[in-house]
Amino acid sequence: MPTAVAHLLTLRPCRAARSAASVLALASLAIAQRDGAYAPHVEPASTAARDAIAGFRPADGLTVELVAAEPMLANPVAFDIGDDGRIYVVETHRLRAGVVDMRDHLSWVDEDLACTSVADRVAAIRKHFAGDLPSWRKDQERIRCLIDDDRDGTIDRAVTFADGFDELEDGIAAGVFAHGADVFFTDIPNVWRLRDADRDGVAESREVLHSGYGVHFSLIGHDLHGAVVGPDRRLWFSIGDRGFRVEQGDGVLAYPHEGAVLRCELDGSKLEVVHRGLRNPQELAFDDQGDLFTCDNNSDGGDRARLVHVIDGGHSGWTIGYQWLPTRGAWNEDGLWKPRSDEQPAWIDPPIANVADGPSGLVANPGSGLPARWNGRFFLCDFRGSASGSGVMALQLERAGASHRLVGTERVIWNVLATDCDFGPDGGLYVLDWVDGWGKTGRGRVYRVSDGRTANDPLVQEVKAMLRDGMAGRAIDELARLLGHRDRRVRQAAEFELVDRGADGVAALERVAKQNDSLLARLHAIWGLGVVARKGDVELVKRIENLVLDAEDEVRAQALRVCSDSPGPTTRQTAERALRDPSPRVRYFAAQAIGRVGQFHSFGALLGLVRRENDQDVALRHAAVVALSRIGASWRIEEFARDPSPAVRRAGVLTLRRLRHESIAVFLDDTDPSVAGEAARAIHDERIAGALPALAAWTERTDLRDERVLRRAIGAHRLLGKGTNLDALMRFAQRAAAPEPMRVEALRIVAEWPRPHGQDRVLGEWRPLPERPAIGARVRSGAMLDALAVEAGTPSAVLQAAIDAVARLKAFDVAATLEMIAVDERRDGETRALALRTLAALGSTAQRVRTARTVAPDAPLPLRRAAFDVLAKDEPTATLPLLVTLAREGSIDERRAALASLATASGQVADDAIAQELARLDAGETPKELALDVLEAGLARAGGVARTAAQKRLDELTASGDPLAPWRDCGEGGDAGRGAKLFREHAAAQCTRCHSLAGSGGQVGPALDAIGKTRDRAYLLAALVTPQRDIAEGYAQNVLKLDDGSLVAGSIVSEDAAVLVLRDANDAEVRVEKPRIRDRNRGGSAMPEISALLTRREVRDLVEFLATRRGE
Repeated sequence: MPTAVAHLLTLRPCRAARSAASVLALASLAIAQRDGAYAPHVEPASTAARDAIAGFRPADGLTVELVAAEPMLANPVAFDIGDDGRIYVVETHRLRAGVVDMRDHLSWVDEDLACTSVADRVAAIRKHFAGDLPSWRKDQERIRCLIDDDRDGTIDRAVTFADGFDELEDGIAAGVFAHGADVFFTDIPNVWRLRDADRDGVAESREVLHSGYGVHFSLIGHDLHGAVVGPDRRLWFSIGDRGFRVEQGDGVLAYPHEGAVLRCELDGSKLEVVHRGLRNPQELAFDDQGDLFTCDNNSDGGDRARLVHVIDGGHSGWTIGYQWLPTRGAWNEDGLWKPRSDEQPAWIDPPIANVADGPSGLVANPGSGLPARWNGRFFLCDFRGSASGSGVMALQLERAGASHRLVGTERVIWNVLATDCDFGPDGGLYVLDWVDGWGKTGRGRVYRVSDGRTANDPLVQEVKAMLRDGMAGRAIDELARLLGHRDRRVRQAAEFELVDRGADGVAALERVAKQNDSLLARLHAIWGLGVVARKGDVELVKRIENLVLDAEDEVRAQALRVCSDSPGPTTRQTAERALRDPSPRVRYFAAQAIGRVGQFHSFGALLGLVRRENDQDVALRHAAVVALSRIGASWRIEEFARDPSPAVRRAGVLTLRRLRHESIAVFLDDTDPSVAGEAARAIHDERIAGALPALAAWTERTDLRDERVLRRAIGAHRLLGKGTNLDALMRFAQRAAAPEPMRVEALRIVAEWPRPHGQDRVLGEWRPLPERPAIGARVRSGAMLDALAVEAGTPSAVLQAAIDAVARLKAFDVAATLEMIAVDERRDGETRALALRTLAALGSTAQRVRTARTVAPDAPLPLRRAAFDVLAKDEPTATLPLLVTLAREGSIDERRAALASLATASGQVADDAIAQELARLDAGETPKELALDVLEAGLARAGGVARTAAQKRLDELTASGDPLAPWRDCGEGGDAGRGAKLFREHAAAQCTRCHSLAGSGGQVGPALDAIGKTRDRAYLLAALVTPQRDIAEGYAQNVLKLDDGSLVAGSIVSEDAAVLVLRDANDAEVRVEKPRIRDRNRGGSAMPEISALLTRREVRDLVEFLATRRGE
């Protein structure tokens, strides 16, 4: 038996699961009793949906038709089209009304990261919303069934198929798939199977297949979705990084901190994880060879979205903790989101390509309906929050070794805010339109994209009839012929019907699998045999194995794939021989089959494969490593470590990483730095306890400069937590030759030594450590600070981190050293100021006053401000008059520093001085750069005339009716450096989600490299505070109805009082005289109101940063 099968745990019912199922059944009954009663806000019917077509940009030869619109559907997240043409739309009405986004609750991040089950999340809901729980159940998620009764291509009626999904733990309705009489529905925390037996459009029965998805709140949209039935007749679906803990059978399947692709039998049994380490994979799509693909969203941290080949045992590297590290930690540092690169670690399965900005819906062309130029393409929705710049693109892949490469992209239809797309039985590409923005609008549309030249194609009509009529009444010979049909849906339906026909059906499948002119027919036959073999037919598995000798590469590959799901007594020997097959696909599935067999006898054969492949095909290396981990190869470690091939040694590390085996430590001494680095990552990231001391010893090496692995070695000391580890960190921090950022990292760990924060500093996951005695750190850190202060070459960042450490530790005997630093004119003002402030906290009154008095009038401003604060508190009589004078007569920087000190000083003198400055501000006598400083100084007072005056100013600006007015004091005077950090790292604002600088960031909004050159500060401030007021050229879609009834649509090029110029779907400029406009439907900006996410000071800093971006 395999020794490492946690990632492929098969689950069976147990008493706990039966109890949970009973509760779920009762919940289902309660929901069913409420069907049809829910009436959410939905916009009334209008011409807007049809008018919007004028602004769409379909590819040459394609046309667009409206199929359905509000009020038939609203807030549509995903849909599926049944074989009978019925459209099942899942709607969200709980978005931000029962489903929250952690960016709106940043103070809960630690609590959310600590959740490990849905129950934990529900407990957090009850804690934070104790007085408002009824509002969490006011709205429901629902499924609408859109029915075309007369089959003329237009929806005649809409029925609520199922609703009542409104429990506290419920997420957004995000996935649906119609399969025969069943409709599979994914809605955190449950995977549902619904059934409409009487075909009236309403589900009579519903069953929870399994529950436990959605451990975390995470971000909006990171849900349970992507439901699809594959050619193996299993249900496949995806979960975002909200994670899961599914209790079913005798075990628990738990990956609570990452997204994954899973599969199970159609009754919910045999649940397993296929590919993990994903952030937010949404839709899933199979190609004609049975390979599965998804697109994973970017984290808005400078990374890009990814096209992923979903593979058995795959790992894409993401964990939810990365989202809450300012620079995304190792996700960015190791380039885990990039396609294959020699700079990447080898433990991940890299994406095929970076593509799109907001990937959502995904479907593969089934083979009929569109012209031949679209054959073999995948169709991907790119959702960017605004119709302008969103749409559906086509992806073209080709085989590359055991995996694939992206060779082309093309826009299919643009300027539509598509959430999903699917092919109908009529061959049309159907597009689901959210309409506008990120939030609920009460609107929703379905459009059909088609080519008129193929509408009457006999093949299209044949497919439509076959899907409508089904396969149940067809003869076995006809079903066998249909296995080679041009349309994948027909082939798959015939395959499943033959599986259900018993021995006669199996015999037909075997005949086609052995010999047929159509390769696709043979593949479907093999997959159908695989469905039967999973029921335990060992003799059938033996006969399938005979196909591994076939002359056709893909037949051999798929035979091995099927045998890997149901290995028989000779599968291992068959697969071992296939490891030398000339086809990389065959070798890949041979390794997969060996892993599933799980017998240690295959160790040598797998090692030989790794040596021959020599790291040239990462997918093949992956298959070998997964197989080695499943057979439990740790006991053969010496054969890995002694091998002259770096590829073999690397595979050894990757195998031991999966097994989390401490013998991996031997590879830290590998002569190949990439192999040793791989071991370092594994030991730290997987917390392989027995190997941590060896990794920690790396901080004593003087030849190590790679910060990515040094960070792990430093982190190992943090994990071990002994006094010797603390000493090692302090020694490292004092080593002048060590990389400066790593010295700072060591000091940050020292600073939190007694009570380490629960979030891992490399991965961001919640991995709490026990508290430690503070005394050792408090005693030792003083000598460390002294050594760093004496060394003139100590970088400012290192010395500041050391000062911060002694401050947080409340270290002993540091006052003299802090005083020395504060008066040392060789040091920069920020460092000296920090030393003085720390001295004020830790030293005596006499020490801080003495030091503050020595600060010269021409000293750096940060130091002078620190001195002001000290003296204003300890010697107010002498100091406050000086501050009052500086606040009125000093330079801009001096006045800002004086105002900040006065804001926290006690007494009437300070209050009166600030009130006078506020009066000058109201009179227009204050420099614009100081406006916010004056206002905030008044607001900082506990009471008195200054507080009253400041609040009065703010209230009057707010009452003016101009939403920009309360923010006008934020246009000048900011700190560009702080603004840059906000732009790149703010967890809620996430500027890089949509905007790029120097080629890094999203493509949803305009690049900002030269925004300060083309726009003034007033524009920048308005764009942040009121983004819907002025939308950048090309990023707002307008539909105009003119006085003659005609429609003009496009993005704004320019506008003045008399004329509006648009760029239409043909990329031509259209000039419209404004008096001719009778109606104007203006699309919104995808940009959120940043003022709701940032403080006034942060907005000012961001304006300052953007104003300095001049493209130079």
